[in-house]
Amino acid sequence: YKDSLPPVPRIFNISHILRIPSILPEVATIKKAFMDSLLQLIRDGADFVELAKKHSEDIYTGVNGGDLGWLEPGELVAEFDSTVAALDSGEVSGIVKTQIGFHIIQLLGRDAERFHARHILAFLRLSEEDHKRAVDDLKSYRELALQGEDFSELALEYSNDPEVQEHKGNLGEWDLERLPEILSEFKPYIENLNEGEISEPFSTKFGYHIVKVNKLTENRSRTLETDYDYINEIVNNRKKTEYYQKWLADKKNDMYIEIKMTFSDTTKTIKKH
Repeated sequence: YKDSLPPVPRIFNISHILRIPSILPEVATIKKAFMDSLLQLIRDGADFVELAKKHSEDIYTGVNGGDLGWLEPGELVAEFDSTVAALDSGEVSGIVKTQIGFHIIQLLGRDAERFHARHILAFLRLSEEDHKRAVDDLKSYRELALQGEDFSELALEYSNDPEVQEHKGNLGEWDLERLPEILSEFKPYIENLNEGEISEPFSTKFGYHIVKVNKLTENRSRTLETDYDYINEIVNNRKKTEYYQKWLADKKNDMYIEIKMTFSDTTKTIKKH
């Protein structure tokens, strides 16, 4: 069995710090203040449609006075749906913040399954500067770690990973050839790192990361001393497979097989024991 055992692959124990680009608070404050002023105009009697045509940043609906048409719950973001659900026909909402931006919403009507609404939108768009700031933040955290600060403590303080309080940035041990989909984008940035090294910032669909290789176990041949449980499992599985194959062969030999073929209204029976 020894010669046929697969070697132990290189195993990387890794930690990361995630930064998700965000808009500067002062930018959001300016956008919110502008929407507050539009809302006050509407409450003072200004025409919603004309304000939407002039000021909405939704280029698809703004030209139509913000009209979104008839929609079913779930077609838009959850905050939009919950706001609409609380409005009466003709009523205008306050300022609603979603992942898209700030909205002022007016319900125009509803039936049993759908609603008709219009809105004015102020986008909260990420700028190149927002992305650059996330990368620069990671570069500074990397430098602090290289100077001796604890990587896990830096992760606790600065990472945007929603589970960082539980794992302190540690993502566990991985064979890079068998990374789960959620980590698959990490491979090219860490496969050439040595133990203790930290990657430069890189981007994934989740945001920007730096990754530290906490421990690197090089690939090696398996031995009875170091891999007894693994080898024992392999041997037991092979024994089970061999037993099953022998059992199946014995059953086939004991089977009664009847095949009927009709030729010119004559039935011939071939029997095998």
